[in-house]
Amino acid sequence: MPIPTAVATLHTNYGDIVVNLFGDHAPRTVQNFIGLSDGSPMQEYLDEQAVLSGLTLDFRARVRTFDGICCMAEYGAGVGIVPLTAAKRYKGALGIRTVSLTDRWAKRQLVLCVRAADQLQRSEKALLDHLTAHGEAREG
Repeated sequence: MPIPTAVATLHTNYGDIVVNLFGDHAPRTVQNFIGLSDGSPMQEYLDEQAVLSGLTLDFRARVRTFDGICCMAEYGAGVGIVPLTAAKRYKGALGIRTVSLTDRWAKRQLVLCVRAADQLQRSEKALLDHLTAHGEAREG
């Protein structure tokens, strides 16, 4: 039996998973990855993060929606990364498990794009006022 070149511990919300890595025997490829269609900003971001981590994503399928990723995973086609809100809709479905990602790249920062505040319509201004009153909104 080959000797592992490294041991990795993945910390998940289901406990730790210890993985023996055999760097001499396998490329750093994530096989059976279910991703979004080409051109999707989310998929481009995930592709970039994989490259920065030294990984290659071997796509089993590309779909248009997060629901599509979850359905494919449910039927055993592979693994995919989706926002928490999409995963919650499928949590508990047959064959679906969610694992929270804790890496910095997995935390998303969303911003509201608006024109000058004095040019907003009443409903747009109401949304802006609501969001800035209930969070740490700041202009950038």
